[in-house]
Amino acid sequence: AVTKTDAPDPVNVGQNVTYTIVVTNNGPNTATGVPLTDPLPAGVSFVSANSTVGGCEQVAGTVTCAIGTLANGASATITIVITVQPGPGRTLTNTATASATGTSDPVAGNNSDTATTTVNPNADLAVTKSDSPDPVGVGANLTYTVTVTNQGPDTAAGVTMTDPLPA
Repeated sequence: AVTKTDAPDPVNVGQNVTYTIVVTNNGPNTATGVPLTDPLPAGVSFVSANSTVGGCEQVAGTVTCAIGTLANGASATITIVITVQPGPGRTLTNTATASATGTSDPVAGNNSDTATTTVNPNADLAVTKSDSPDPVGVGANLTYTVTVTNQGPDTAAGVTMTDPLPA
């Protein structure tokens, strides 16, 4: 049986997400030749993968852990860390699957689990300011033009601009 969680959720671009996967042998026999595979979602970069039983490697965006043998009732915990890369707000869907290559599994329906992580929208605000005329005479009007631009990739909500005036 596989259970999978993600943290944090939601996540910001550039932030790490940790997937915690627990593979449990619900028996009744010892499971042998147990691998776990986890194809990473698009838009992330791999940081690390560790298992409490066996070892893990990442090749071409897929993490594979060679858990090996799990006795009846035993578990292995796999921790995978990724970094969310820039891109529009989206949802990361990630599924991990385990099997027992040397033992039959009477309940194969619980051999995978999916974690869905929300990526917060990513907006890049830019401010430009100009003044006219420059120089300005004492007692004359001075006009400031302030432009706020969202360079994306997502819509910016609740944007406010403040401009404290000089004495």
